[in-house]
Amino acid sequence: MNPAEIIIGLIFVATVLSAVAQRVGVAYPIVLMVGGLLLSLFPALPQVQLDPEVVFLVFIPPLVYLPASQVGLLDVRSSWFPILMLSVGLVLVSLIGVATVAQSSIPGFTWPTAFLLAAIVAPTDMIAVMAITRHSPLPRQVERTLNGESLFNDVVAFVAYKIALRSVSEAYFARETFLEFTWDVLAGVAAGLVIGQLAIWVRRRVRDPAINSAASLLTAFAAYLTGEAVGASGVLATVTAGLCVGRELSRILEPEVRQTTFSFWSGLNFILEGLAFILIGLELRPTLAQLSETSPWQLMQAAALVIGAVVLLRVIWVAGIFTCRRIVRRVLKLPADQTNWRHAAIVSWAGPRGVESLAAAIGIPLLLPDGTTPFPQREMILFLSFSVILFTLLVQGGTLPRLIRWLHLPPDGSEKHEENLAHVAAAQAALIVLNQPMQCQSEEEFAQLVVQLRHYYEQRLRHYQSAAAETNQSPDYEILMTSNALRLRILNAEREAVIQLRDQGIIGNSVLRRLERSLDFEQIRLTS
Repeated sequence: MNPAEIIIGLIFVATVLSAVAQRVGVAYPIVLMVGGLLLSLFPALPQVQLDPEVVFLVFIPPLVYLPASQVGLLDVRSSWFPILMLSVGLVLVSLIGVATVAQSSIPGFTWPTAFLLAAIVAPTDMIAVMAITRHSPLPRQVERTLNGESLFNDVVAFVAYKIALRSVSEAYFARETFLEFTWDVLAGVAAGLVIGQLAIWVRRRVRDPAINSAASLLTAFAAYLTGEAVGASGVLATVTAGLCVGRELSRILEPEVRQTTFSFWSGLNFILEGLAFILIGLELRPTLAQLSETSPWQLMQAAALVIGAVVLLRVIWVAGIFTCRRIVRRVLKLPADQTNWRHAAIVSWAGPRGVESLAAAIGIPLLLPDGTTPFPQREMILFLSFSVILFTLLVQGGTLPRLIRWLHLPPDGSEKHEENLAHVAAAQAALIVLNQPMQCQSEEEFAQLVVQLRHYYEQRLRHYQSAAAETNQSPDYEILMTSNALRLRILNAEREAVIQLRDQGIIGNSVLRRLERSLDFEQIRLTS
């Protein structure tokens, strides 16, 4: 079979397994990974040979760009301390801890290869966490913390991965490491800002939905390649570009273009995620075959040590940070924190590894830069990385919904409250438009329309201001609109009011996207 046939076949398998996962109520990453493991048992199945550079380039830019474009910086402002402690502090602790365990306990591991392994297994996979907890919703504070951690720990881990990869073949000193890290950060952010602003300029002028979707995908690869071209972090450049573009999507795109782009990214993300989780299972068999000279007991012992280090470091770090923060707040007599021990328990156990770790592991080159020497411990690093991914997805991911239910968390109404505030602001903006003088207001039919619309939005405003979801009052949603121009003005005013709430940090990006989707489809209906 040629590579194209294999890829098409894997996409078909991923689609079928995802449908099965939805049917049985199990998170699709778990089903896909188990399916890949079962497929690898068939001897007649052709072995999948993946070029390390191609895998890293194909998977990492879009999968890093997507969450960056969806998560707003203001969303994580209220959780900046735990996010910083997880995305920077925990990654650094994991780098030191896992590297120490690997270098001291696994034969053949040097400090550079040990740090490379640690950098691969450090970042968590928030997409997997969201898929796993779909039927057991996370508290808003926890979701924001995990979103922010997953976004920024990718940056820290991949910068460390890049440095560790080079240090395997080159002698690195502390000063050189610090200088390279500084350049990676500064130049990576600069490259991302340039590409992000260029993408905004281009996409503001492209009206065709298909071309705009293609431009959004090219933005991810352009940011990554630009960062790498200047010797900086391509991942950081991609994240920066995603944050830059994501903040402006509500203003630069027409409704049809925006919703088409979101649908495009949803499908692309599913394909990449599906392929990645199946590849985890498929790659395990050839990796084990290359480690045939190592006894199964040694492999299991090494895997247990690394998995134990990854899991225990996270649990201990989260518990320590939570305890220290509570003590400091009590000593300084600061206001009580919204986070409680139940939230800390969920965060400490919500550490599945996934696509980023897979791509980083497979992305290790086969040979050193001299072109002849095999990359040291590559197969063992792949095996240990896959072992961490398997354990954290199957064990932590499989038990996380039960933990959430067992903790009996009280209902989190913060997002509903934000949505209610957005509805109030949108209705008020619509009434302002209706109260403005209009040329045709003297005409009887148009005046009657204005009266109906004003009644509609006044009733809607009262409905959401009361914040009573169980009320029997329901706005009249069947008003006949005879003036598209007026209705479009109202929709634009509503959208701008909701965007301003997001910009002020009053509501989050998820609430903005949900209300924006409703407004967009209503505008598409009016203009089609």
